[in-house]
Amino acid sequence: MKAETLRTFDKKFGVMEWQTQLVPTYGWYNHKHEAYVVGDKIDTSGPVTLNSPMGTKADPLAQIHPFKTHRAKQPYDKEQKILATPKWFEVSGAISIGTRRSRGYGCRETQVPGNTALLKPAW
Repeated sequence: MKAETLRTFDKKFGVMEWQTQLVPTYGWYNHKHEAYVVGDKIDTSGPVTLNSPMGTKADPLAQIHPFKTHRAKQPYDKEQKILATPKWFEVSGAISIGTRRSRGYGCRETQVPGNTALLKPAW
């Protein structure tokens, strides 16, 4: 199986890559998630996982599930270490976070695992 990639551009989201024939990531899942809430501090040492599936091998309710992971880069406030959301962008280049403005921002890789059992085919 060979993965195929389609690159598209959307003025709201930028460059997007769509891939087919990908091998999913497998993990333990007990139908609960650890969600990122706007304003939560992030760990800037690696990718930030949003909406993490929960479960371990020791959990009697957990089963192995396939996940397709959506990866992106998202702006964050370097001072407060919180992710920004698109509605906070301003033309001046500053990102407003709540009532506070910060010009010290960067981009952080984010990933969102999606349970393939919950995804519906496009056809």
